[in-house]
Amino acid sequence: MQYRIPSWNFRISPIAVYGSVKIEEDMSPLRGPLLLDASPQKLRLKVLVGILVLSVLGLLYILGMRAWLPLMGRPFARAYRDIRKLPATPDGLQQAVARIHSAINATAGNSIFSDNLDSFLTNKPAFAAVKTDIEHFFGLSRQVFFETQAAHQIGDEPMTWLKGFCRRCRDCERGLVPERITTVKA
Repeated sequence: MQYRIPSWNFRISPIAVYGSVKIEEDMSPLRGPLLLDASPQKLRLKVLVGILVLSVLGLLYILGMRAWLPLMGRPFARAYRDIRKLPATPDGLQQAVARIHSAINATAGNSIFSDNLDSFLTNKPAFAAVKTDIEHFFGLSRQVFFETQAAHQIGDEPMTWLKGFCRRCRDCERGLVPERITTVKA
């Protein structure tokens, strides 16, 4: 009697392999895991997280409303926080104009009026970008405090314009380039 036994390949040791072995087909539990070097990916991840943290801090600095970073507690930053809380009433408008006047005076170190505006811009050249806005502000100030019939070039919503103006002045005092406005009527 004869019995045919099929061939059966087995190994005694994972080191004693004869011939070519494809690792995808040979998943022996005796073979240890393949270790890949992940240090370049870890370094890249650390660099990208660092860039993300710096970007978020930069955005918080530029768009921030609180005074916990340097240059954020200056006069126009405080005035902007105060003006945002004021209502759009005549009394709120008067308070907002007074608050911006005090911020301009605190920034200059003395009282600034429309006649000594050029000396202010000479001493603080960062505010030269908003010179026409400052002139419009003085026109609004004259209309609010002194001459109720005085013309100004602010438009129909002076409170909204004052918030934008104060924000542009805040950007100037931080050394940023202020955004241009389009709401002023000629």
